[in-house]
Amino acid sequence: MKQLVSFIICLLAGISAATAGDHPEAHFGEFGLEHLLTMEAYQMKYEGQTVEYVPCNLESPSYDDERFIKNCKGEFMHPYIISKVSGNNETIKFELVDSTNPKKKVKFQFKNQYEYYSYGNYTWCNTKTYQVPLFLVNKFNEVKDKTIGKVFTDPEVAFSVKVTDMQLTPSKERKEYPVVCVTLLNEATNVEKIVPYENMAKEVKNIFSEAKSGRYIAKLSSVEKPSNPEIRYGEKSLTSTEDKVSKYLYVDNVLSIIIFASPTQFNFELKNISDNSLKVVWDEAVIVDFDGSTSKVMHKGTKYSARNESQPASTIIKGAMLDDLAAPTDKVRYSDALKEWVNDSMFPSKMGQSGKILTLMLPIQIKDVVNEYIFVFDLEYVKNGSAAKPG
Repeated sequence: MKQLVSFIICLLAGISAATAGDHPEAHFGEFGLEHLLTMEAYQMKYEGQTVEYVPCNLESPSYDDERFIKNCKGEFMHPYIISKVSGNNETIKFELVDSTNPKKKVKFQFKNQYEYYSYGNYTWCNTKTYQVPLFLVNKFNEVKDKTIGKVFTDPEVAFSVKVTDMQLTPSKERKEYPVVCVTLLNEATNVEKIVPYENMAKEVKNIFSEAKSGRYIAKLSSVEKPSNPEIRYGEKSLTSTEDKVSKYLYVDNVLSIIIFASPTQFNFELKNISDNSLKVVWDEAVIVDFDGSTSKVMHKGTKYSARNESQPASTIIKGAMLDDLAAPTDKVRYSDALKEWVNDSMFPSKMGQSGKILTLMLPIQIKDVVNEYIFVFDLEYVKNGSAAKPG
């Protein structure tokens, strides 16, 4: 007989556990009822608060949801005021008054437990991890007003992240309750992302971390034609990609140049394909930074200490090639800490900027005419581990 009773108890416990597992769990966080130890605590905290019963799915309500309609005679997503809290520490009873019709009242009660346990009519439970599906409307509206429009920034990142919306968002799973989500706008990419409100700070941190893990790539976008009508304008093309740097080829009837931009300088191989000698007039060369500032140029063989002095032109005879570089003199400085000369980057110091360009004006003298070749590079910010599309 004792064995039979034990078997029945175990069977009932198993059925109860299975039944409990069938009920979807509401997780409204700070916008749901907190698990409190006593009825008096619920009374002090929630009397006078406005709530709405939020079903897991309006089209396919759960067993609990249907009970709110059929047994309690309540309505989904309708504002009720908690006018009275009674019961005891184990069973909490709410009297809900329709905020649009004070004469209409709803009786709602739930078990107040440490762990979810369901039996008979007591299928609603409020625990530390499980909340009854009553949504705190006033609390939500208060937080929403403070959250929408909030802007997050990071001193190392050029863009900001803005909260553009906050709402109770249905779950993709039919048996799961909605969760409060915010919409985050990445102002660098103009892309919005919807994330749970409780994960907002973490997601913003992830967005900034991803930006910091990227790099700038310089892509040759145009080569402006010299004013000399005898020079037939050529074309540019991507030649190769090595070590995260894209090299570009430009050819016309005077010269052929392979050029690319690293963070500290422009590197190039210039071949004379004309019938005359060419000269690179270094004193007239100019680099325009991403912020629009202009700098003189230094090249190979120029001493750092003499970078602002006059530099003789480089002559390239017919069929010959010049392997050289052009670096902005205003980015060169002596580091007292390192006890050496250093070249600061031409690229932005803040991560994630867009719409920035670098420009190199290289004066090429043919006979007595100086022809200005202007190479314009777009700065594209890409994540580490990814490659930029060819320019």
